[in-house]
Amino acid sequence: MALATLCLLAGCVTATEQTPAQKHAYAVYEACRAEGRIPSGFLLDRVTPEGRMHWTVQQAGTAGLTEVDACIKEKWRVVKP
Repeated sequence: MALATLCLLAGCVTATEQTPAQKHAYAVYEACRAEGRIPSGFLLDRVTPEGRMHWTVQQAGTAGLTEVDACIKEKWRVVKP
């Protein structure tokens, strides 16, 4: 029983660790957010292990999308995780 509990706990810890790509994506997001370049209606839902960002946009239309995309691309090249 103790071994099963230990394995379960070890698996949970491993499952929550971020990949380097995820760390990079979150650092890029935070850099853009710190500069005020992520509008309040743009919510980062999750980042895949490969670093792909999944968003929810809580506003009508695509206002701000071009600016967010430009910031992400700009910061992706210069921000280090």
